[in-house]
Formats: sequence, C-alpha cells, structure tokens
Amino acid sequence: MTVQCCVCRKVRVAGEWTQNSMDASLQLSHSYCPVCLGETQAQFEAERMLMNSNMAIHAVT
Repeated sequence: MTVQCCVCRKVRVAGEWTQNSMDASLQLSHSYCPVCLGETQAQFEAERMLMNSNMAIHAVT
C-alpha cells in the first residue's frame, strides 16, 4: 500500500517522501510527512493555547 501525505500529497517511497506522480490504480493510505506533521502540530498547539486562554478569561468574568 502506498502512503500519501494528507496535506502536501507527497508519497512515501522506500522510507523517503517524494513528489512522485502516482499510478491511479494504487491503494492509498494517508498520513503526514515529517514537515507537514511538524507544521500541523505547531498550529494545533497554538490554537489549543489560545482556546485555553479564552476559557480562562471567561471563567474569571
């Protein structure tokens, strides 16, 4: 099964993420490449911190 990044669409081939064109008949599984995983985690953490700070403000008032 071929693994494709769900963000940038790179394909993992032999452990390396590349911008390959794919055969449309391949079965796909989706994951995150290391670059997109880091960016997504950072964005998630920033949003979580913002949400937590907003909840703390509303709890005080």
